[in-house]
Amino acid sequence: MQMRYTIEGPAGLPVLVLANSLAATPAMWEAQCADWGKRWRLVRFDYAGHGDPAFAGAAPATVDGIGRDLLGLLDAADIRRFSFVGVSLGGMLGLHLAAAAPDRVERLVAANCRYHQTAALEQQWNDRIAAVRAGGMEAIAATTVERWLTEGFRSSHPGQADRIGAMIRSTSRDGYAAAAQAVRDCDARPWLDRIRCPVLLISGAQ
Repeated sequence: MQMRYTIEGPAGLPVLVLANSLAATPAMWEAQCADWGKRWRLVRFDYAGHGDPAFAGAAPATVDGIGRDLLGLLDAADIRRFSFVGVSLGGMLGLHLAAAAPDRVERLVAANCRYHQTAALEQQWNDRIAAVRAGGMEAIAATTVERWLTEGFRSSHPGQADRIGAMIRSTSRDGYAAAAQAVRDCDARPWLDRIRCPVLLISGAQ
């Protein structure tokens, strides 16, 4: 699979891979990259059907398949060892890579992700996928912004809320459905004990 990506920073710096959430693009990291780029060589990438219209199509995805594609990208860039920060689907991807390629992942931050889905959550994902297939991203864009951002943040940062809404709407319906299936079907329980690197897990009520 083709992946749109950017690599920023001198080759001598340690590498930090940044993995977006579902329905997001590498633009979600802009504020952090302004600081992290002083100390890290940054790798950012899009999932299929996210961001660039040239990559609008997407076959059914799995976290394992996305991980293989990402490792292939890093191999092509001659990047062997790296640290990893991921949110949502990106966090699940980081957990998978840390287990599948423990000799390559130096440290991991996984934020706002689950290591498996309950039956109720699987149904929620099925409902979202069906809504997007029927009505496009507009069908879930507003509720996704409300789920991601508190009412207080949306009120005090309307510009950021609007930008996030536009980013969500830029995702193709096939791209969203494929990535959502990857989230729904990911079950890390059989391989969590293979992770050897330091891991920071982040979650929050808001």
